[in-house]
Amino acid sequence: MQPIQLQTILGRVATKSDGSLSLSFSTPEMSAEETTVLLLLCRRNLTMRLTPMGETLEAPVEVKNELQTKSHSARLRGVLFVLFKQLQAGNRAAGKTFETFYGEQMSRMIDDLKSQLDPV
Repeated sequence: MQPIQLQTILGRVATKSDGSLSLSFSTPEMSAEETTVLLLLCRRNLTMRLTPMGETLEAPVEVKNELQTKSHSARLRGVLFVLFKQLQAGNRAAGKTFETFYGEQMSRMIDDLKSQLDPV
């Protein structure tokens, strides 16, 4: 994987509910090759160093915590929550709580996987 170094402007910093930050950057015009390198880095864990241009530099502040990605179970729960909201909007989950819906869906998936197992 090829790294990329470019000039950029930090446009927006927003806090997220888990205490992390969401950052928005603007780049200069880039060639197709430079754009491709940047796009290949999308949704990957990266190391980033932000250095102000034209200023006397001090030692950088290093953030020690590692970026956490969601576990498979957290991702599945998130997908089921979105499905539940969509079903509610179409009145196909009327009267159910998410916890009830989640339990039913997990039981259905577990039963489906069990049916694929060889008999013991």
